[in-house]
Amino acid sequence: MNSQPEPVEYCRQMLKNGGSPEDAIGYLRLAGFSKVTSLPVLVRVFGISLGRAKELIHSSGTWNDVCIRDEKFQASLDPGDEKL
Repeated sequence: MNSQPEPVEYCRQMLKNGGSPEDAIGYLRLAGFSKVTSLPVLVRVFGISLGRAKELIHSSGTWNDVCIRDEKFQASLDPGDEKL
């Protein structure tokens, strides 16, 4: 039997008790969730789009330590104005 709380319910309870979205994102990171695996949890907790969940994570203080690295990686994937 898993003693870990279900992440969606845990985050919902955290918010109900006055926690912030940043608190929920921080909990997920401490619990071992990556940015990618946190996305569906945030979508369910907040009822937001996947794009909005990505924005929340990317702009969070919790993930600030990898923000520049991720922006460089994303830029390397964007073809810019080139036509595919």
